Amino acid sequence: MSGLTLREAAEQAGVSKATLTRAVKAGRLPAAQLDGRSYRIHPDDLFRAYPAVGRTTTAGAAGRHPAGTEQPQNPELLIRAAALEAELRVLKGILAKLNSLSPANGGNPGSL
Repeated sequence: MSGLTLREAAEQAGVSKATLTRAVKAGRLPAAQLDGRSYRIHPDDLFRAYPAVGRTTTAGAAGRHPAGTEQPQNPELLIRAAALEAELRVLKGILAKLNSLSPANGGNPGSL
């Protein structure tokens, strides 16, 4: 399989090999395992997990965010994220109400 080695990917992303290894093992970064030890990472996958926006090529560069916590700069993405967070709050409220009405919690499920 073609792709970047961990060393190459770490250099391109400006992070350590250990950071990438943890991301691969946690499932945050897709990679093909070749011989049970080494990985190959497709550049598209690497830059989805570690966007190039505002990055320099040195490890630990300023302005970096850990994988999965990148700060979107696109106004549409910010609006969408805010809407999803609001929806999540509503759903958590509904879930809390349902849990409080559970017979196991002494509630009456017929009072919905």
